[in-house]
Amino acid sequence: MPPSRNVLFSILFGALIALVWADFSSSASSSSCYVRVNQLGFTPSDLKTAYVFSTSQVSGPSFSVVSSSGKTVLTGSVSTSARPSWSSSWFTYSFTFDSLQTTGTYTIQVKDCGESPSFQIGSNIELYTSFLANSLYYFQANRDGPDVNHTILQREPSHLTDANATLYKDPTYKNDVLQGTLESLGLPDVDVSGGWFDAGDYIKFVETTSYVVSMMGVAVRDYPTIEDAGPFQDEFKFGLDWLTKLWLPSKQILLLQVGIGDGNSQITGDHDLWRLPQADDALKVKPGDSEYYIKYRPVFPNDNAQSGAKISPNLAGRLAAAFGLCYQVFHKIDSSYASTCLANAQEIYALAESPAPKVLTTCYPYDYYPEDEWVSDMELGAVELSLAESLAGSNAKQHLSDAASYAKQGISSGNGDTLNLYDVGGLAHYELYKASTDSSLHSTLIQGLKDILESGASNAKKDAFGLGVTFDADVTPETFGYFLVSSFYQELSGDTSYTSFAQNQKDFVFGANPWGSAFIVGIGGTFPHCLQHQIANLVGSLNGTPPLLNGAVVDGPSSPSNFDGLGLPDGARSCPADKSDPFKAFGNSKARYMDDAKAWPSTEPAQDY
Repeated sequence: MPPSRNVLFSILFGALIALVWADFSSSASSSSCYVRVNQLGFTPSDLKTAYVFSTSQVSGPSFSVVSSSGKTVLTGSVSTSARPSWSSSWFTYSFTFDSLQTTGTYTIQVKDCGESPSFQIGSNIELYTSFLANSLYYFQANRDGPDVNHTILQREPSHLTDANATLYKDPTYKNDVLQGTLESLGLPDVDVSGGWFDAGDYIKFVETTSYVVSMMGVAVRDYPTIEDAGPFQDEFKFGLDWLTKLWLPSKQILLLQVGIGDGNSQITGDHDLWRLPQADDALKVKPGDSEYYIKYRPVFPNDNAQSGAKISPNLAGRLAAAFGLCYQVFHKIDSSYASTCLANAQEIYALAESPAPKVLTTCYPYDYYPEDEWVSDMELGAVELSLAESLAGSNAKQHLSDAASYAKQGISSGNGDTLNLYDVGGLAHYELYKASTDSSLHSTLIQGLKDILESGASNAKKDAFGLGVTFDADVTPETFGYFLVSSFYQELSGDTSYTSFAQNQKDFVFGANPWGSAFIVGIGGTFPHCLQHQIANLVGSLNGTPPLLNGAVVDGPSSPSNFDGLGLPDGARSCPADKSDPFKAFGNSKARYMDDAKAWPSTEPAQDY
């Protein structure tokens, strides 16, 4: 779904709302000074920074780190130098506490300011086991089709008619409004059941699923012994199974999208309704009814189902990567399944459109995901295909050579971005480095990763909390992207000069930011409660207590202009109940964060996050 995306603490009714929504220590009350910190926590060796966020200047107040038993274990002073300006209303100061290395739970008390939320010092396993479990939970909660888990937010099978879906011609949009009606291609029905919902809506896209499956595949392949690796492998395969259904090898046709988001006065689109997904199956509709395409969802194939049609290179590359990773993971577990994946990867990669079209194919309408970069997708597809072919005992040289050519093309353009849906160069460079033995190429790839980091580090120097991205949109996923690219770069180069930058990115997402909120449900004491997500809104809790859509990653802060004209969808439960906007006080002219069910720029989770 297009942009959409956090936790409530009140200004006017601070004490009362805090009891319901968050820890009092992290809520906005009548005080004008707050202590912001990563609420998930740190490993003993991590760099550790906290911030004083105040409406008045401070002069190096003392701070104390206090254990859960009430013992003061570390003291120090806040920096007397303010960090880069956040706004004319707020001053930001930082202090470090790297010497805190004993495992446990702590808070930080700053004299004449306040107390931080609690945080943990622990091993990676202690910090991230529940975090990973929550991530898996999110994807399981967003499953479509017959294979759902009723214990997760009371999920029921949904969109069972997708098993016999009709192919339609490309829809035409103008200003995101469907023009005219939908025209069937008159071809046999297809089975497109399963897969994940894209975001808070119920549409399904190859554009985003191919990215998610590729990312999952790398994690499952590289960390097979991680706790609960089996369920992650199962979820990886669940996504692969759906992508496999969308490639018709006998016809050489790729299916792009299931469902239609925005309709018109005659056709109801997915975004026009707020309901549980199984409600679509219960509709009594016939052709010509406005809600017909809600139950009998249209499927849009590539190039109107022309057999052997060229495929936009962004999609061809990412799909080749996903299927190549399938072979790498499953070749010893299920050789038949793996061989099908490898054949899919080779066929789709070979159909990549060259030269690339001026406007890439993503979804309908294009504005949902206006991707304009494809070189990194082809690099990733080529390198994952070459790795799969090597394991299969076939000649992988051509695809490895292709990957190197795409890498050099992308790096020389100077347009490398943080790792995210719209640019996978950071991951592609890392994978290619490991696949290649060419020392000259290694140097080029390391420089490419460094170039990506330099762009973010330059932005971070001007931000009060060291954030590497701007606040246009997609802040959380792009911030995570910089953390991952920094990890890749440090592993390959041995250069630790971006360690502090990387830690700042992680800290920001986990609560060390102007709003004092984590942007992942279930992290710390302050996190999004009012998701713009239909299942979470209609079945889940609206006050931060279970049941929650744990693991949901939201966009977080966004440009203030993105919040113009927001309205609560018909049928949605109002959240927050008092319709307050306590986080507004912490924003500036470039960034706003709003934990509200109507605030898609802040609180709509999406699978590619």
